[in-house]
Amino acid sequence: MTTTDPTPGNMPIQLPLVLQAGGGLLSGVSSSRSVERLSGHMLAHLKNIFDQEIAVNAKDRGNWSGNQGHLNGYRFMLKTQHDQWSSTEQGYKINETWAFNDFLDYVSSPDFSALGPVRDNDLKYPISNYFISSSHNTYLTGHQLYGRSSAEGYTNVLLRGCRCIEIDVWDGQPRDGGEETDDKPSDASAGPVATTTINLDPGNTTPRQTAGEADELSRKRSASTSISPTSRCEPRVLHGVDLPVIVSLEVHASLEQQAMMVEIMREVWAGMLLDDTCKEIEGDGLPSPQNLRKKILVKVRPAAAITTVKEDTSSPARPPVRRIESNTSQSSSDESMSPPDGKKVKKSKILDALGKLGVYTRSYHFSNFDQPEASFPTHIFSLSEKALTDVRETHGQKLFSHNRNFLMRVYPHGFRISSSNLNPVMAWRDGVQMVALNWQSLDKGMALNEGMFARTGGWVLKPPGYRGETLGPNGSRQQQQQQQQQQQDEIPRHSMSRRVLNFVIRIYAAQDLPVPVDPDKLENFRPCVKCRLDLQRYDNSNINPDHSQSPSMKSGAGGGGGGAGGGLDKGNDRAETLTERSKTRKSANPDFEGERLAFKSVEGVIEGLSFLRIKIKDDRRMGRDEMVAWACIRLDRLKSGYRFVRLLDARGQECKGVLLVKIDKEAR
Repeated sequence: MTTTDPTPGNMPIQLPLVLQAGGGLLSGVSSSRSVERLSGHMLAHLKNIFDQEIAVNAKDRGNWSGNQGHLNGYRFMLKTQHDQWSSTEQGYKINETWAFNDFLDYVSSPDFSALGPVRDNDLKYPISNYFISSSHNTYLTGHQLYGRSSAEGYTNVLLRGCRCIEIDVWDGQPRDGGEETDDKPSDASAGPVATTTINLDPGNTTPRQTAGEADELSRKRSASTSISPTSRCEPRVLHGVDLPVIVSLEVHASLEQQAMMVEIMREVWAGMLLDDTCKEIEGDGLPSPQNLRKKILVKVRPAAAITTVKEDTSSPARPPVRRIESNTSQSSSDESMSPPDGKKVKKSKILDALGKLGVYTRSYHFSNFDQPEASFPTHIFSLSEKALTDVRETHGQKLFSHNRNFLMRVYPHGFRISSSNLNPVMAWRDGVQMVALNWQSLDKGMALNEGMFARTGGWVLKPPGYRGETLGPNGSRQQQQQQQQQQQDEIPRHSMSRRVLNFVIRIYAAQDLPVPVDPDKLENFRPCVKCRLDLQRYDNSNINPDHSQSPSMKSGAGGGGGGAGGGLDKGNDRAETLTERSKTRKSANPDFEGERLAFKSVEGVIEGLSFLRIKIKDDRRMGRDEMVAWACIRLDRLKSGYRFVRLLDARGQECKGVLLVKIDKEAR
């Protein structure tokens, strides 16, 4: 079974039979399909909606035509559904004569889906202006310490919509029979675990080389005949989007093995690997995703420049890309060297040829926002979620200002050894572009990631106010004047566009829920619906004059009717969860009778960073309720009116389940 998903920024993709959620691709596929059948409860509610919203009068109900019917249909589509009359997203055209069966055709079409199209996702801004769907320790299939590693993890996440993957590289240890393994730590603070590796060059038994010797070896190999196919296995990268992929390298390999890495990447990714010879490298700033289509960017530390005990702070504020060069030719030996002033120099652990592949994604250790590297256009800082929290509490505004123009990546805390995930909204609100998640764990973090990147190709333009550089005529980049840039950097987050949200969802019926096949369990199946608003909001009634943020990490629970609620500390910018639930029903095709769940006057909401999560749970009398289906939609993508919410099962896989709802959403 295959299908084609022509989503924005995507090339046609042949999908496998089973595909999991997490990167936004599956939501797009599911919402683009028609509903093939309707249950009795569902059909009864739809007939009632048709009679109340569209039919002209009692004698015409069920089958009518004519100009008056056309006008009523126009009112319904424009005022209730907020859809275009002549041609909706999928091209469904409404005729002037519209009987109940025609209405059912519309209801069964993709246009009736609650997930709206991607709008205003302009791909011509510099890459620092986007959220990027990212993976942490991509090779792991389970636990961080003793979970199995597999190259299939890369195929899996790329097919699901991931655009930033992580590869850890270690020197292998030969086994009996010539096979090699890696000493592979799953986290910077964790011990090594055994993983399977590619046999790079089984005939290589030379002693470890200096960086200069390894660079020379790399040049010689590149100029010579290709290595025999029997000497190594080449990785296969399968993905269906042509937007750029970032490969985050954590390098622990020796210099000679780094030379082999460079050779393999240049050979296997020929034509796609972005290096300093590519025509895409133009100007002084960062390029756009549009200009980097079909390109692979390598995130790696640069080879060490001459680094002395006394830090040099004379670097220019924002030097052009081409001027940031390492002095590796002077410091590439394993022996410590001394510059003219006699101060000790740190040894280089990264091969110059490898470090140069980090053209726009050069990884530097973060100390503070005043370090020289923090002004390099091509730098990227990687922080753990705990480090991000610490920086936010002490330098919140500097963190936010930095991430408007420069790249940052955040990864889960080292204590998350079970491969649980952080709440990505907490990092997105700080403008962090790459929030690396454990894709093997389908939890709240991955559900929100699915909602953020649905049908986007893995790159989402940040909301207004979170972006840095602007675009000039014809898509060219124009630098702000120094004074304007300084003023822009001082804009506090509380001044961004935030709204008061009134949100009501009526739940009519569900059908084809993925219930247990065991007849005894099916008889006791008691579904209920939980609606959760995961909000990014700000209460500005008590603003700290220096604009530093000290947000709490708590999630609140809203009561009936919502309110501004949750007990927020005034003047704090934070993520919050409000929850409402329905009554418990019965059967796999339950009738919820139009039950109303409301969230009223929720202040300070940014729709582009807020989400509706819907869970269908089995309300058990004893023990923990079991989730059987779910959906997650970003608020600015959630369509108003009568809608079908396409559900995913508990494993994050596509199912036939749908939920009929009416959504009334007012953001002012």
